[in-house]
Amino acid sequence: MKRFIFHLVTLLPLIFFGCQEAENFTPRDYSFIQSQEIHSVDASGATIDFNIIDPGIFPIVSYGVEYVEKELFERPFFEGPFLVEEVEGEPSSEALSIRMETDLISGVEYVARPFIKSNKLTVYGEFLSFTAQGSKAPIISEVSSSVLGMRLEITIRGNNFSQRPQNNRIVVPGLEDYFEFEILESSKESLRVRVNKKILKESYSDDERYDLVLNVQGQEAILSSLFTVGYPRISQINTLKARVGDEIIVDLILEEEREFLYITLNYERANFLALPLQRIGGNQYRTVLTPYPTGKHILGFLMEGIYNVYPEEFEILED
Repeated sequence: MKRFIFHLVTLLPLIFFGCQEAENFTPRDYSFIQSQEIHSVDASGATIDFNIIDPGIFPIVSYGVEYVEKELFERPFFEGPFLVEEVEGEPSSEALSIRMETDLISGVEYVARPFIKSNKLTVYGEFLSFTAQGSKAPIISEVSSSVLGMRLEITIRGNNFSQRPQNNRIVVPGLEDYFEFEILESSKESLRVRVNKKILKESYSDDERYDLVLNVQGQEAILSSLFTVGYPRISQINTLKARVGDEIIVDLILEEEREFLYITLNYERANFLALPLQRIGGNQYRTVLTPYPTGKHILGFLMEGIYNVYPEEFEILED
């Protein structure tokens, strides 16, 4: 009897503690989703269906699918990056479908899984596999600049670009010897492009227009007669002769105002002079000549890595 009482006394706190744990039990604070199927696989992409089994207690902020080539996925230690289609906002129903429209190569096998995001948590469904038949062709809707030579970077907006920068290729027929284009960042709807000058095109006209050709994994988008050629440069200067301390006023050809602008003397030599320009209004700027050897010098304009020589020399006079 004493032994029974001892065991009962020993178990009571455990029973009470267990009841307390049960009373404090809360539902999962994260979502749970289930992959269904991949269907409608054709030359424009593929669709994945999935269901939200439990939305969790936190609002869903976005949902989508991530996918990648199966051969790449099966490599040891693969952790991404994946290709992604994502929809912002809370879904309107528990049964969802997402269309994959970019970076799918016909005949290549892919794996894909759905996801939902809530409260900084990402929950995934199971992987499904499929063999792609292709992607949608790219569409260009807007280009931030139509003058090549004015900017170091341009932005191209549209749809169905490759999410991988190396899979987007830009060509401007007729200007291959003068410019090359490097894709710095890419998404389905935007490309950030560095415009590198190879050599200066010495003769050009606003009447000469060039096509933009964007090739995305063999599919092309063309904007006809988009580009002209033009370089930031001095269009007019108030004098080509001055003494130290004199004011110099220049009119510039610019597409937009920049923070750091200079006129230079002998820029491509070791002992060059750079005079910072202050904006007066419009594209007119001023500076003051600082001490530099007398005589004639090569006059140029410099901004953010772009340099152009003025066709006439600048002379510094003796005091």
